[in-house]
Amino acid sequence: MITENEDLQINHPYPERQTLPSSLLNIYQADFAYAHGQPVGSGKIKSQAADFRVDEVLGYELSHQGEHLYLDLRKQNLTTDEVVSTLAKAAGVPAKLVSYSGLKDKLAVTRQWFSIHLPGQADPDWSMLKVPGDGSQLDASIEIIKQIRHDKKLRRGVHQANNFVIRINALDADRDDFDARLQIIKEKGVPNYFGPQRFGYGGQNLLHGERILKGTERCRSRHKKGLYFSAVRSLLFNHVLSRRVKDASWDQYKEGDVLMLDGSHSVFVARGDEPGLDERVMCQSLHPTGPLWGEKGLRPESESGIFEQQSLAALAEVCTALEKNGLAYQRRSLRLKVSDLSWKHLNRQAVELSFSLPAGCFATVVLREIVKLVD
Repeated sequence: MITENEDLQINHPYPERQTLPSSLLNIYQADFAYAHGQPVGSGKIKSQAADFRVDEVLGYELSHQGEHLYLDLRKQNLTTDEVVSTLAKAAGVPAKLVSYSGLKDKLAVTRQWFSIHLPGQADPDWSMLKVPGDGSQLDASIEIIKQIRHDKKLRRGVHQANNFVIRINALDADRDDFDARLQIIKEKGVPNYFGPQRFGYGGQNLLHGERILKGTERCRSRHKKGLYFSAVRSLLFNHVLSRRVKDASWDQYKEGDVLMLDGSHSVFVARGDEPGLDERVMCQSLHPTGPLWGEKGLRPESESGIFEQQSLAALAEVCTALEKNGLAYQRRSLRLKVSDLSWKHLNRQAVELSFSLPAGCFATVVLREIVKLVD
């Protein structure tokens, strides 16, 4: 089973001109629907690493004993994989013994958890930690904040949430319109799309995934194949969600929906005879869901089931191929609840946003409902 995490991507060059057209790329290149209208202006993020800060919330207590050393660290201008390699080298262990829950952006200041399997070994001397340089002008750093022993390794996707502090610079938007849009998002949330990070440079993860599923390309790397298939499933979900946004039902109950309890992954099929369903969806204690395609799993019925079948009818071949590759069918909330959203205008052209999102959700899909991001 493929675990969904933030910022899964493999970057590749754009395809050669002789590349066969991809039905998935065509869908990806068509913009997904906005829930609250077009963005109210434009702006830039990540002018520097400090403009994009993320703190990972682990969400469970550590035992303070065991074979696994957990590290709470802050990184800047480094990928998660670069941190893994650095920690492994300093600890004198293979990189496969270093684990993490979520991938995080490189051009950012991110605080996240790692674990290292050290059975019968003392804690490493981190004074030997050497941060890699990539030849760029980026100021890369790793700061270990605390270290705690635990009896189990850190697994992918187990952290509870991510807290974001994001600065938008070069803001070109009417302040009243900007504030009004944020207030709507605070009250109603946004569509829970997968962000562009999931699909790779120019959508290349999709291109490779579709080719592998159709048997026109081979991939020997299990890790890469997992990323490619994850991108394909993510696009199918985005496609269904975009149609629900256009249908004005992304945040409303549709008969036969698979609903998810807020704050959990518990789901059930709503057949319409349960009292207060509409009200519970309206107040965001229940969320409609969309498919992460695979075999078996709880599927929508009646009106909702027909809607999803029609939405994915042209992609039936891709859906069948995902099932044959043994991916587990799962559900994901169509609505992203933006918790603790607040903002402050620093000047006429800069604003700082703070909010929290569940693990596996993307800050960029919150921003796209506010402003158009320019390079």
